[in-house]
Amino acid sequence: MLSSQCAPSNKAFSINEFDFDNLTKDIDNKIIKYTKYNYFSGVSTEVTQNFWEYYHAVDAEIVRVIDGDTVVVKFDDLKLAQEQSGAESHITENQINIRIPFIDTPEAYVVDPFVSASNKQKEKTPEEIQAIFDAQQAKNWWS
Repeated sequence: MLSSQCAPSNKAFSINEFDFDNLTKDIDNKIIKYTKYNYFSGVSTEVTQNFWEYYHAVDAEIVRVIDGDTVVVKFDDLKLAQEQSGAESHITENQINIRIPFIDTPEAYVVDPFVSASNKQKEKTPEEIQAIFDAQQAKNWWS
């Protein structure tokens, strides 16, 4: 059995690995029918597509997981990926980063030296902290 975690409720659910073959057959056989309306011509067209065409699925391989919500995918055939996606101008490289939305994970590998230096300058020295504490104590004492 394979197990996966559901993020919102942290409840586990199991998928029997023998069901994957049936799952892929179901997806491969899924037909989506919808009406496409052209506002300029006023013509409605009935469209029938399979699951993969409808969602512009692209053949790719995950080559690296950057952090919990970002993966690097590589296309074996860039031209085929452009044709499959219907977005020739959007996919311009053989390897791209894809961020998966609605997954709340801390960012890994983020080190910004300028932010670090800025934060270091804003830190109070022990003497400054003591002065603030003394001022607050005095204010409370005399109030």
